[in-house]
Amino acid sequence: MGRYTEMLHYAIAPFSMTLDTSQTSSERDQAEAKFWLTPVRLHSNKGFSRKEINRIQKQVEENQEQLLEGWHDFFNG
Repeated sequence: MGRYTEMLHYAIAPFSMTLDTSQTSSERDQAEAKFWLTPVRLHSNKGFSRKEINRIQKQVEENQEQLLEGWHDFFNG
């Protein structure tokens, strides 16, 4: 999968405040949203509309397995 992936024109990257919680960060322009991956749920949103958040969350849910794999590869080596 690589470190970053593009989904619907959003950059999706591994993110974690601690290594025991898998999260992903989605960015576009000045906007940023962070999602927990297990289970998928919104952690924070700065600048995305509700419609965009719903679209991003759907993409995160549909790609949860690959995002978790990329998260583990990124943080665990």
